[in-house]
Parts: sequence; structure tokens; C-alpha cells
Amino acid sequence: MQLLKTAALSAILLVALAVPRQADAQLLDYGFRAGMNITSVTNSVYRTDSMTGYHFGMFASYNFSFMPVSIQTEMIYMQMGMKYDEIIVGFQTPRPATVRLNYIHVPLLAKAFLPLPGPVKPNLFGGPYVGFRSGVTFTVGGQEIPQAGDWYRDSDFGFVVGAGTRISLMMVDLDLEARLVFGIENIFDSQFEYDEKHRAISLSAAVVF
Repeated sequence: MQLLKTAALSAILLVALAVPRQADAQLLDYGFRAGMNITSVTNSVYRTDSMTGYHFGMFASYNFSFMPVSIQTEMIYMQMGMKYDEIIVGFQTPRPATVRLNYIHVPLLAKAFLPLPGPVKPNLFGGPYVGFRSGVTFTVGGQEIPQAGDWYRDSDFGFVVGAGTRISLMMVDLDLEARLVFGIENIFDSQFEYDEKHRAISLSAAVVF
């Protein structure tokens, strides 16, 4: 229920920011973003490998007229996760495992553009995010563990930093970005002594209207 409420409020905020008003239309941008993730965790007691996934979603930004800076909010579906080389969960012998954790990420980013002439505008950005878990798939030795959803927190929190380039085209702009995601909250429920935190590299392309 909390996830639905947050998603609904985020959608309302994005739509409100994306609807151009006559006086401020030139200051408002909105668009859609999609790309790939390379995800892992820190502090695991097991040997882990990264996983690949994808993300997609929408965003809206407010551009300040007196400086090359914007404030951007997003609602992004993110596939996170990791691979365990060997883990013991309900089996007598260690077996390989994969964990897929899906979230709705809501970042709030400050973005600074380099004031260069021409259609290409490099930028740097960063800010906090809050994530709301939308699903868990935990597979050990090819067998899914249905109770794994009870092992993880319903939310995540951390920071995003990155760099990108905005390319002005005839009708729309194109954003190319690389991001680093640093989770600072333990992904496990308090009943466990593990202290794993999310890490991700995200590469994406976005259409900006």
C-alpha cells in the first residue's frame, strides 16, 4: 500500500511539472529514460558477482533562467541484484544463487550544465534517492525460494552521482548519461545480521521534450 501511495504521488508530481504553462514553458522539461544496470552489493559475507538488468521511467525538470542549473525528479523502475558463488539456504551443501530485487526509485537531482556554445551540453548531477521494493526473486541452484520476500526491507535509500551530455535535435533533445548508485541502507530486514548495500552503474538514454 505504501508503495502504491508513493508511486501515485510521484506520478502526480511528474505530471504537474511536465504540463507546460504559458509563462514557464521554456523552463520546464520532461521525458522518458531507459537503459541498463550493472548491479552488485557491498559487505557480503559470501563471494558475489555483479548482475545486469534494466531500468526505465519518466522524469521532469525545472530549469533556472538565471543559471545553467536544473532540479530534476524522476520515477524509475530499477532492476537490482547480485549473484552468490555459493550460499547455504535450505540445502546441506553450498549452491550458487541469484537474487533479483526490483525497485521504484524516486531521485531528486541537481544538474549543472557547462555553458558551452552549440547543440551539445555536458552536465554533472547528483542527489538522493528513495527506493520502494516492488519484487524479489531469489533462486538457489535453479530453485526459487518463495519466502525470500520476507528477508528484505521494503525500501532503500542512497545517493546518485553522474555525468551526461544533452544533444539538441530539431524537435526534441537527447540525453546520454552514466550514473553511479550508492545505497546506504542495509537491504536486509532487521532480523538478519547481514549488512549488504546496493551498488549500481547505470547507462541510459533519454528523450527530452
